[in-house]
Amino acid sequence: METTQKPVTLEDREITLNVRHRPGGDKTPLVLLHGWPASSACWEPIVDAMRADRTFIFPDLRGLGDSQRKGDVKSFEKYELALDIKALLSELEIGPYHVVGQDWGGVVAQELALGDPRVQSLTILNINLINNLQGSLRGYEAQMKNPMNPRWYMAFQQTPGFAEAMLPGNEALWIRYFFSFTAEGNAMPEPLIEEYIRAYTIENTAEYAAKFYQALPADYGRWASLAGEKQTVPSFILYGDKDPFLTAEFYEGYEDCFEDVRKQDLHAGHFIQDEIPLDVAERIDHFLDQVEAC
Repeated sequence: METTQKPVTLEDREITLNVRHRPGGDKTPLVLLHGWPASSACWEPIVDAMRADRTFIFPDLRGLGDSQRKGDVKSFEKYELALDIKALLSELEIGPYHVVGQDWGGVVAQELALGDPRVQSLTILNINLINNLQGSLRGYEAQMKNPMNPRWYMAFQQTPGFAEAMLPGNEALWIRYFFSFTAEGNAMPEPLIEEYIRAYTIENTAEYAAKFYQALPADYGRWASLAGEKQTVPSFILYGDKDPFLTAEFYEGYEDCFEDVRKQDLHAGHFIQDEIPLDVAERIDHFLDQVEAC
C-alpha cells in the first residue's frame, strides 16, 4: 500500500492537521509522532521497513510539516498538542492504538499514554521522560556545565520576535545545523533534509515552531506535577546514545517511571529514526510482537 496524505480539520480544536496514512493488515494501528524541526515525513522510511500487518497514521504536529500554522502559546503546550492528536484519532474513528514518538512527538506520546485509554503501548525515541523529574534535573545540570551548552537554540526561540525576524531566508542553514549531529558512520538522508527545509520555508513556520519552546514554562510545571506517576502501558525506550541534546543523564532512574519498560541503546544521534531507520523499524516490530503476544 502507498502512503496518502490529507488535511483533517478538527473543529473543536480549531486546527487543520496534515495526516499521512498507510492502510495495512488487521493488527492494532500504530500512530507515529514526529518532533521539531522535522515533519511526519521522518516516518516514511520506518513504515517502509515495518511489516504491513497494521495501519500506520502519522500526522504533522500543529505548526510544522504541512499542518496549519495557528494557535497561541498555550496551544503548543505538549498536553494541548496531545489533545490535538486525541481529537484527530477520534475524527478518524480509531479505536485501540500503539503510539511511537520522537523528540516533542515523544512527549506528546507520553501524554497520550497517560490520558487516553485507547493507548496499548508506548515507544519513546530520544526525549526526556515527563514523569522523571530527578532525571530531567540531572540532564539539565549536565547541559549547563557544557561550555557549548546545546540549549542555546531554546533560549533563542523563547525570545519574542527573534525566530520570525532572523530565520526566514536562512531555513536551509538552520535545518542542516541540527541534522549535522549524527553518530560516527551514520548519515542523514538528503531527501529528508530537503523535505524538512521545504516545510520550514512555509510562511510563518519560524514564528509557530518557536511556540514549542515558548510553551516550556507551562510544560515544566506540568511535568513536575507528574513526578512519581507511572506509565501503566507496556513501554519501550529506544535511545540514540550519541545524542548531544538528550544525554544519558536524562534517563537516570527511568525504571521507576513505568510499570513495564525496556530500554535499548543504539549507535545514533538525536534523530535516531532518520539515521538508522531499518534498526528502529526492526525493534519496534519486535516490541509490538511482544506486546500483542501477551
